[in-house]
Amino acid sequence: MENIREEINKQGDRLTRQRLVILEYLRGVTCHPTAEQIHNEVKKQIANISLATVYRNLKYLVENGFIIQINTNDGKSHYDGNNRYHLHFICRECVRVFDIWQVGQSIAKKLQPFGQIEQIECNAYGVCRECLGRNAEKIGSDRR
Repeated sequence: MENIREEINKQGDRLTRQRLVILEYLRGVTCHPTAEQIHNEVKKQIANISLATVYRNLKYLVENGFIIQINTNDGKSHYDGNNRYHLHFICRECVRVFDIWQVGQSIAKKLQPFGQIEQIECNAYGVCRECLGRNAEKIGSDRR
């Protein structure tokens, strides 16, 4: 977290306790939680933190490249604490977000001759295997 503290200080801002706890939580999970889910987890460490404070800090962390905001078809933003080059597959049925690493790293290599890459944003939307399986089972049981 020391390099994050340095980067935030370079921008003339402070690494507040709220920012640090939110960032540590997001960097420590592999899921892609919503602001409400982040709020529920962060409240375990900072009992009086408001949802508005969480939103404000998420906005700051997204705008400054520390985390990634992922918009899904459920009308909620999901957040990814891993800002290294990767893409996302978003299931339109269950709204789960999956990380896709190989493609993002390949694209990053191909883009390097053009200049310094700061962020790659690309989302693929579809239906995940689990939901496809459930749909196939449902169709099969409907035919009986």
